[in-house]
Amino acid sequence: MARVDPGDPAIMAALNDVRDDSTDTNYLLLTYVPRSNNKLKLVESGSGGWEEMTEDLSDGKVFFGLCRFKVKEIFRYVYLAWCGEGVQGLVKGQFNNHSCDMQRFFKGFHVQVNARFEEDLDEGDIVKRLNTALGAAYEAGDTKGRGESIKGVAHGREAHQKGGIARPEMKRPDRSVDASASEQYWSSSEAADEPKAAPKPTAEPPKQTIQSGATGNLKSMFEQKTAEELEEINKPKIQPKRIPKFERSADAYPEPGQQEAAAAYGGGYDEGYGEAEEGYDEGYDEAEEGYDEGYDEAEEGYDEGYDEAEEGYDEGYGEAEEAEAYEEPAPAAFPPPAAAPPPV
Repeated sequence: MARVDPGDPAIMAALNDVRDDSTDTNYLLLTYVPRSNNKLKLVESGSGGWEEMTEDLSDGKVFFGLCRFKVKEIFRYVYLAWCGEGVQGLVKGQFNNHSCDMQRFFKGFHVQVNARFEEDLDEGDIVKRLNTALGAAYEAGDTKGRGESIKGVAHGREAHQKGGIARPEMKRPDRSVDASASEQYWSSSEAADEPKAAPKPTAEPPKQTIQSGATGNLKSMFEQKTAEELEEINKPKIQPKRIPKFERSADAYPEPGQQEAAAAYGGGYDEGYGEAEEGYDEGYDEAEEGYDEGYDEAEEGYDEGYDEAEEGYDEGYGEAEEAEAYEEPAPAAFPPPAAAPPPV
C-alpha cells in the first residue's frame, strides 16, 4: 500500500502560513488528487477558522486539515482527519494508515479529531478539549476565611506567599502500640503453634484364654467325630441282588395243548433255520465254481488273442523289411517340358 504524499509546494507554503502567528491564515484543507489514492493537493486555506474549513467537507471524499485556535491568548492547533460516510473500497481501507502519516506531517498539534459525520465537528466540544489540555479551567477552590477563588496557578502562588491560604491539617491515625496487648497476642500465638502432646496409651485389653474344661470338651468332640467317620468307612458294602434266570415252568401253560404248540414252534424254527443255512452254503459253492470256470475261459481267450496279434505283427514287420530292400525309383516331381513344334 502506497504511503501518503503531501510533497506539493503549495501545501508546504500554506502550512508555514498557518504556523506563523503573525499571519491571518489559520487553516488549510487537503484531499487526494483526482485518480490518485495517495498524492495530496491543497483544497483551500484561509482565515475563516474551523467553521469555514468544515464547509468544504464532502461525504464521498477523504480530507486532512489543520486549524489554529486562540485560547486564553495562546495559540493551539487541531488536526482533522475526515473520512466521509460514502467512502468505500481501497480509499477507506487505507485511511487509517494515511491518517497516521499525516499525524507525523502535522506534528506539534494539541487535539486530533477523527470525524465521519457532521455531529463530530462541533466547535464547542473542540474548544473544551483545548481548555482542558491547556489547563485554563483549573480552580484550586476558595481560600479559607477570605471567600476568594484561586484563578490559575500564578494567582494561587501569589495568595500563598501572602499567607492568605491556610494549609489544611492532615489528621494522621494513631499508630502507637500497646505493649501489654502485643505481649498477650504473641503469647497466645506461641501457645497455638506448640505441638500437642501425643495421647497416652490406654491399658491393653485382657487376652482371651481357653479354660482347661473347654479344651477337654473340644478334644472329646474331635475324637467322637473321628470315630464316626471310621465307622462309616468300615461298614460292609451291600451287594446287589442277582436276578435269577427266567425259566418258564409247566404252570405257565395252564391250558391243554399250549405246551405242545410251543415245543412245535421252537422245533420248526430250528429245522427251518438249518435248511436255510444248508441252501445258502450250496448256492455259495455253485457260484464260486461258476466264477472259477468263467475266469479260466477268459484267461484262455486273452492268451489266444495275444498270440494272434503277435503273429500278425511279426508278419507285417517282415513284409516292411522286404519292401525297404527293393525300392523303386520315385517319379519326377515335374515332367520335362515338351519340345516346341517346328516353325511353319
